[in-house]
Amino acid sequence: MNNDPNPKQQAMDRRDFLRACGRYGLLGVMGLSAIRLGLQSGSGGAGEICGNSGVCRGCAVFSRCGLPGALSARNALSALDRKEND
Repeated sequence: MNNDPNPKQQAMDRRDFLRACGRYGLLGVMGLSAIRLGLQSGSGGAGEICGNSGVCRGCAVFSRCGLPGALSARNALSALDRKEND
């Protein structure tokens, strides 16, 4: 008879359960943070360069771009729209 049970077949005690919850919870938070940062990468982060040679109005990401040229172009367009509506 074998008195040394297989560690994989032993029941998990409370301390191991809490460690596993913390470990997998932290892993989940890190994964969600990485996904969120990946989705926000096109929103004008630091160090972003213009892929459309500074032609803002025809750019696919114009509405969410955070570069100074796009911000200025959006302000100018909104000022023109306000002027036309008056």
